[in-house]
Amino acid sequence: MNRNYDKGQTLIEVLAALSVATVLMFGIAIAVIYSLDTTQFTKNENSANSYAQEGMEITKQIWNSNISYFDSLSQTQGNYFCLDKDSSNLVEKTEPGNTPPDGMGCNGDNLAPFAREVDLYADPADDECALEGIPQAIKVVVTVSWSDGKCMNKNNLYCHSVQLNSCLSKSIPLTAP
Repeated sequence: MNRNYDKGQTLIEVLAALSVATVLMFGIAIAVIYSLDTTQFTKNENSANSYAQEGMEITKQIWNSNISYFDSLSQTQGNYFCLDKDSSNLVEKTEPGNTPPDGMGCNGDNLAPFAREVDLYADPADDECALEGIPQAIKVVVTVSWSDGKCMNKNNLYCHSVQLNSCLSKSIPLTAP
């Protein structure tokens, strides 16, 4: 009688050990998936920061090379522009924000899954750009947005973004000696 009891106890111990092992494996799998997801998000965020810095530099080059053209851009109706990868031209769009469902977003094929937008604001009352002794400045906002599996809103497929702001004076920029 004692031997039958030992066999049943061994079976229960094996089932308990398998249950613990299953829970541990499930926990490890979740940790690995979370780690991979975080790594991908960080990679996308770093790429978006690079695209934003590149966009700001291109915008400053446009400003530095032809200030009157740049001033005219900041006075246009919308002041919202797209900047594709490897482009040195700001392409006007009608509304701020990325709106990929209707094709009006700033998501050039060679920048996917990112969208880069440059917004220009020529508001002399803007406190952020109130430069000492220079009452007028153009505020430049470069926004790079991207999409991933977490973006579930059909109206905002680009649910992640980074943004760089800068202020450029309307005076003539200095050239290097």
